[in-house]
Amino acid sequence: MSAFVLALALLAAAPDTPANLAERVGSADVGVCEEAEGALEEIGRPALSALRIAIGKANDPAHARRLADLIELIERKRLLRATKVELVEHDTTVSDAVADLSRRARFRIALDPPDDRYWTAQKVDFETKGPVGFWEAVDRLGQAGGFRLEATSYWFSNRTEPTVRLIRSDDPPTKTSYSGPYRVDLIGLYRSRQVAQVRPGALSKPIDEFTATLNLFPEPGLVIDRNGQPRVVEALDDKGTDLRPASTVDRTVGYQSPFRQWRPDNLGAIVYRIPLGYPASRGGVLKRFRGDLPISVVARTGPIMTVPLEGAEGRPFIAGGITLIIQKIERQQNRSAALVISVRGETAKLAPATAPGPRGLTIGPIAPGFHPDDHIQILDAQGRAFQITSNIPPPRLDGSLEFRVQLHPYAPLGPATTLRYYGLVGEAIEVPFDFVDVPMP
Repeated sequence: MSAFVLALALLAAAPDTPANLAERVGSADVGVCEEAEGALEEIGRPALSALRIAIGKANDPAHARRLADLIELIERKRLLRATKVELVEHDTTVSDAVADLSRRARFRIALDPPDDRYWTAQKVDFETKGPVGFWEAVDRLGQAGGFRLEATSYWFSNRTEPTVRLIRSDDPPTKTSYSGPYRVDLIGLYRSRQVAQVRPGALSKPIDEFTATLNLFPEPGLVIDRNGQPRVVEALDDKGTDLRPASTVDRTVGYQSPFRQWRPDNLGAIVYRIPLGYPASRGGVLKRFRGDLPISVVARTGPIMTVPLEGAEGRPFIAGGITLIIQKIERQQNRSAALVISVRGETAKLAPATAPGPRGLTIGPIAPGFHPDDHIQILDAQGRAFQITSNIPPPRLDGSLEFRVQLHPYAPLGPATTLRYYGLVGEAIEVPFDFVDVPMP
């Protein structure tokens, strides 16, 4: 047996761990390479760490490129596919069941308040009976355990991970439509009347409005933004009346932030107030209400590099095609207050502007314009993240970007010790919603 054939045989016989599969991606045998790529794609995000380590060790540029393509493919999938979990909980405390869900989904979940004895006293018997999406698992376990998602009120957290907050509740379950890693909650249908002020002597005319309020939530780690107006496909009441509106423009929506907020203390919900046709009579049922919510979604990938700030000024750090130099650390009262950073390997193009109408961006992958806040995270020694703000830099003559990152410390943060640099993937998509038999006011 030749040495080449023996090497292939040993490679194929290695256990199917992510590290071994990543090595097989560099195989000269096309079949072995493609089989390894398929297995890694199936493993998904748990394989990312091994893939990034393998890129650093790859001597063949083609091998490194295939690994990089796999990483982007896996990272991009999380924008479109739900995180699947399977739970079997018998005579388990709510606290332990939620911890099991958190471990399986790889998301941070917080019971609030954490010292409530209910979490350790209440037992649940619950099975998903096969893999289900993360949001569906949260709701079904919550119905069994007497809690629900709380994602719309402000909740401060000094953790670096996005956090799902759960609170005690015996309320009836919210009507929810699940689509991949997104959930759309129908908060309610609202009937209102307002009278416009007119000149003396003129007859005032009441304005009757009928609206639906929806909340759209992504899975933790995804940041979403509007990408045009909602589209109502069907809005039919129990009398057969078509309540689809002539326009879904929400006049209450004001200025949208030009850059994303990477905050771990909330899930970044989008609230939609969709006007509908006014029903002929009170009461009744909205038999079917469905449509699409156009959004853009981005997620951080990596981190591509982790840089200790001690002694980092002036030193280049290179990883993933990015060269980063901390040009200066500005200090106030012996604490880091701001960092001047230059980056090579990114472009300063602006993000594509969204347009009015049902679709703003073409549906498909997008490359968001560069903003330092998307890529930079500053931590203290305990792994707690600073809030930061930075400017969008113009390109320099040498092709690099230079910008200033302002740190906003809060108690109990310690001194800044570490910088993380992340990649970014994005998609423009439409999230469908579908509700049936909704009581009308």
